[in-house]
Amino acid sequence: MAYSDDYLTDVFDRTDGRCHLCGKRLRFSAYGLHRESGCWEIEHSRAQALGGGTWFGNLYAACVSCNRAKCTRSTRAVRNWHGRRRAPMSRSQQLAARETNAIVGALAGGTIGGVCFGRQGFIVGVAIGLVIGYDQAPE
Repeated sequence: MAYSDDYLTDVFDRTDGRCHLCGKRLRFSAYGLHRESGCWEIEHSRAQALGGGTWFGNLYAACVSCNRAKCTRSTRAVRNWHGRRRAPMSRSQQLAARETNAIVGALAGGTIGGVCFGRQGFIVGVAIGLVIGYDQAPE
């Protein structure tokens, strides 16, 4: 099936340009180029041979080697081969996770700082908690 550039971009961005099975960085321009660095294909999470369709929720970017090795195996099984539990997050999901981590960090830092050092400790704890929380990798 031929996909439009916009559709390929949507699938590629869904995992921030990473293989959803192994996490390897892919190159958008290497779509379908099987011997290029960062080459990738559209992978059906539920294989078409097992009734999986071409709806967007079933399509992910995957490096050629992972896609070919998967065959009709489950996505969960192939991710487990690579020590992964889920697909990489999109950029917007990463940002949302960082913001949540920052809020939790600020609350924890403020609480600890306030209990241990009073009002000034609270302020310093909030600031430190924000920075540490935001810097935590969301994946």
